[in-house]
Amino acid sequence: MLAFTEVDTMLDIEEVAEKLRISESTIRGLVRSGKLRAYRIGGKRGQLRFKDEDLTAYIDSTLVQPDQAQRASAKN
Repeated sequence: MLAFTEVDTMLDIEEVAEKLRISESTIRGLVRSGKLRAYRIGGKRGQLRFKDEDLTAYIDSTLVQPDQAQRASAKN
């Protein structure tokens, strides 16, 4: 459960989009697919909020392994 003080430090979708340099619709897709954790503050139509550690976990999950990088460059 979220502590009240945590909500103050959470990022909104605009801030996340800016940090990751991707669109807000891409972020919503990541949330829908379960790849990025989010919290809906304010009920069903409330705003999405994100914890820094959840952004870090998402970024860590996108790490390209050396063998994946070689395969990608071989295709080009």
